[in-house]
Amino acid sequence: MKYTHGGLPSLIILLIASLQGTIIAETAPAIPPAACDLQGIGEQAHSHLSASFLPFWYHHSWDAEKGGFVTQLENDGSWYEPNDRRLIMQARMIWTFAAAHRKGLRSLPYLERALEGMRYVESAFRDPEHGGSYYAVNRNRTPTETIKTLYSHAFLLYAYSELALASGDPDIAQAALGIFELIEAKTKDTKRPGYLEDFERDWTYLSHSSVSGMTDVKTLNTHMHLMEAYTTFVKAVPGEKQSGALDTLTQLILDRSINAEEGFAYEPYSLDFEPIPNRDHEWVTSYSHNIELAWLLVEAAEGLEWEPSTYQPLILRMVDHALRFGFDPRRGALLTAGPADASPIGEDGPPADTLIGWWEQAETLVGLLYAYRIQPDRHYSESLIQTWHTVWNEFIDHDRGGWFYHVGWHSHKPPSDRMGSEWKAAYHDGRCLMQLSRILGHSEP
Repeated sequence: MKYTHGGLPSLIILLIASLQGTIIAETAPAIPPAACDLQGIGEQAHSHLSASFLPFWYHHSWDAEKGGFVTQLENDGSWYEPNDRRLIMQARMIWTFAAAHRKGLRSLPYLERALEGMRYVESAFRDPEHGGSYYAVNRNRTPTETIKTLYSHAFLLYAYSELALASGDPDIAQAALGIFELIEAKTKDTKRPGYLEDFERDWTYLSHSSVSGMTDVKTLNTHMHLMEAYTTFVKAVPGEKQSGALDTLTQLILDRSINAEEGFAYEPYSLDFEPIPNRDHEWVTSYSHNIELAWLLVEAAEGLEWEPSTYQPLILRMVDHALRFGFDPRRGALLTAGPADASPIGEDGPPADTLIGWWEQAETLVGLLYAYRIQPDRHYSESLIQTWHTVWNEFIDHDRGGWFYHVGWHSHKPPSDRMGSEWKAAYHDGRCLMQLSRILGHSEP
């Protein structure tokens, strides 16, 4: 017997499908709404960090056959080409797993994975002839880019210092000291303020900047991350020389990098560490780097035991500048960069093709949290909650565990579902989650 589309069997099929859908909907785990208070954000950050974020990177980023971390990950954890390993990403992954262990996260052997990463770097990246480490190697450990960069070595120092603290191993602390001494000997500019940033394999100065793409410049990007590394290093390997280097570098950034009255940082600089305006002789600033720099300066100043009144007002001005010109509370997001004296966000938002970056929002969350600790004003907590809603609802892949690279400002959708790249690992987002969890607290012991 033949039945038409509207016959009884069709109705039965539709009823069964409807019931199946109801069962699936009832049994599938629902994503809870984003927290609307700071304590709740701390709880959600810890849960996401421990239950899905760190396990995703632990299970998918390590190359069990050849060694090393693979950061070019699809959202299902599979790799995509190319699979060259950059020293920067190896260091950031070592730092992440070492920091996770030091935070007390022990559900997976994160410390051992960090130690594996260090052993891999020592065998695959170390230059036995000229010292230091190569910029990149391929999967078979053949160097593909033999230049040396301060940026890479700063992150390597950051990673080894964190690993020394996590493991308590004096040999790792000694390795960190060796990197510090190499940086001071090979990259410190003996004629002008600051550090030189790019070098040939034999440490001959390279005029092309791998960070900015410009020629004969110094960058805040590199110097602030060197300060970040030195801040952790002086905890792992205390000493007068180490603290002196951190003090000098931090003071240089305060004196030369920041417009203290307005609260924004310049970028880039001449070799004499003088700010360089853009082609229109206007100041363009990175709102996201500024808010990251703000909390990194707090960490450095606290490590140096500076009097809070000497730096905290500036920290608040920096965060306020980023909120005023780069943040849209309607969207709960911070732009990467823009004019130092005007907001590129109009009544209808920024241009249609604007993307919101993952690391920018991660650093915004931490910067706002540090500002709130200094001065618990409502506009800091509200901006933090707004940003967390964007991260929770749009950046976090709750099915897999990672964060998307970008989300469209207007579309609210990621243009790609990839979780990693040669420039995206588990560092910015992982560190953000650790800071939120640590400072805001969570219910687990």
